[in-house]
Amino acid sequence: MIYVLWVVGVLATIAVTAKIVGKADNAGKLD
Repeated sequence: MIYVLWVVGVLATIAVTAKIVGKADNAGKLD
């Protein structure tokens, strides 16, 4: 279970990072 939670945490972190980067890219394109 510990490994499963760790993997989920990593995937969640990647997803959040991707969203932040995506917003930054979109803002840059709009400007």
